[in-house]
Amino acid sequence: MDFFPKIDGNSMAASVEFPSGTTMAVTTATVIRIEEAARRLAELYPVSVEEPMLHNVFSLTGAHLDEKGQISLGTHYGTVRVELLDSVKRNIHITELMAAWEREIGEINGAISLTIRGDETTSPPGRPIDIWMKGRDLDQLGAAATELKEKLGTYEGLYQIKDDFRVGKKEINLKLKPEARALGLHVYDLAKQIFTGYFGEELMRVQRGDNNLRIRLRYPEQERTQVSDLEKMRVRVSMPHKGVMTTTAMNEAKMKLGTGLPDLPPKVQEVPLTSVADLEYKAGVTSIQRTNGQRRVAVSAEVDISRANANEIVAELKSGFLPQLVHKYPGISLSFEGDQQDFREALDYLAIAYPLALLGIFVLVAASFRSYIQTIVVMIAVPFGSAAALFGHLMFGYDISIMSILGFVALSGVVVNDSIVLVDCVNTYISEGESFYEAVRRAGARRFRAIFLTTATTVGGLAPLMLEKDTQAQMLIPMALAMSAGVAFSMLVSLLIVPCTLCIINDARRVAHWALHGVMPTPEEVEPARFRNLIE
Repeated sequence: MDFFPKIDGNSMAASVEFPSGTTMAVTTATVIRIEEAARRLAELYPVSVEEPMLHNVFSLTGAHLDEKGQISLGTHYGTVRVELLDSVKRNIHITELMAAWEREIGEINGAISLTIRGDETTSPPGRPIDIWMKGRDLDQLGAAATELKEKLGTYEGLYQIKDDFRVGKKEINLKLKPEARALGLHVYDLAKQIFTGYFGEELMRVQRGDNNLRIRLRYPEQERTQVSDLEKMRVRVSMPHKGVMTTTAMNEAKMKLGTGLPDLPPKVQEVPLTSVADLEYKAGVTSIQRTNGQRRVAVSAEVDISRANANEIVAELKSGFLPQLVHKYPGISLSFEGDQQDFREALDYLAIAYPLALLGIFVLVAASFRSYIQTIVVMIAVPFGSAAALFGHLMFGYDISIMSILGFVALSGVVVNDSIVLVDCVNTYISEGESFYEAVRRAGARRFRAIFLTTATTVGGLAPLMLEKDTQAQMLIPMALAMSAGVAFSMLVSLLIVPCTLCIINDARRVAHWALHGVMPTPEEVEPARFRNLIE
């Protein structure tokens, strides 16, 4: 079951992303490798026509256009776009081509992600598998995302397995030791001294003609080029006088007791940086995604529909691996987004709207027939039509999508029409004095042509849409298929099942009358339709 049907397309693009700071030469070499892999696809999948599989190939280094239309610039981005033979002339779906392209490219050493997407009609928003991990600890989120990607890699038919967690350049984090506060040193003081030493503190500005020169004081260049120079740095602190409070303690005391304490000149000394702060070397992050105030990492994957089913994979993950992952990392929570979230929201809405629509149909038919039992007979066509629509999807090889479900909803208001016409005709003959079984026989013969022509014109009108191979029509085919299959089978329901059901109900009414009054009535005597002319 897919939220959107898998639509064939005529173009696809592969985008590679390296860590920030990667040279242009490395990115260019990878772009060439991706382009060569695309050209090999034409040899792997020959077409029956004389036109080439690949019409045009475009390569770009230094920029990336994501699926949301946002452009990112940098030497660590590369993109290759391929224009394919028209989908009508190809004998292979674009999703299979994208999966084969990824296999031909292989693993790219040092790359953060490799994204292969079809055009805007082929790749609607959302992915078949999109799992969001939320929490406060980025290290936990990164580790959990790595384990989830490894698990997804064990499923056949999944490709484009990636996350949106991006590791930035290496950085040094400084954390004050507890004894630093006793020396009157705060985080702001430490940051300001390091900034001044490496970037410089502006002392004055000198006007030279039209130029305004800024004079900064900082360490010499040979003392600020290596990490070891930072470790050797000395930090100025306010050392306490013997028997006297530190500057920080005295300021706190003044805030509590007032200005009665004497001011003492600070006793400034220099201490090694490593004695007042811990240095941690780690990779930073280029960006942090947040959802509802929590940090978030998304793990996603595409599905080759010819080899795997997204819903089966998600169900298996929910039953086993994901609960174990949450237990291992208790600080994170999981949610399913992408196609799973879209489908869930659509079904939640239809769970309310669809019963209301059926109730509306029931009320209108009951008001016309003045009989709840005959209304239920008419509504029998709805479940039979839905079952026929499901069989139509199975016969033509289409998965159930949101368009199919919308077709089921529309079908419910169409399939009852034939039954309404037939039941109304039966009531008319009974009210005119016909016997019950003769009324059922004559109604079926009289309304056969109308029911058959209505079905034939509906299915015939939708047939060109179902047989269309153009990309623009692929989205509507599941809805047309559901309508056609349901209407076609509802003809049999109206001509066979509905008359049989009316006869069964008539027998049940006669048995109930006999049980209450001890007399077996004729079939016509238990039919409310015989009083129709009197009521009107």
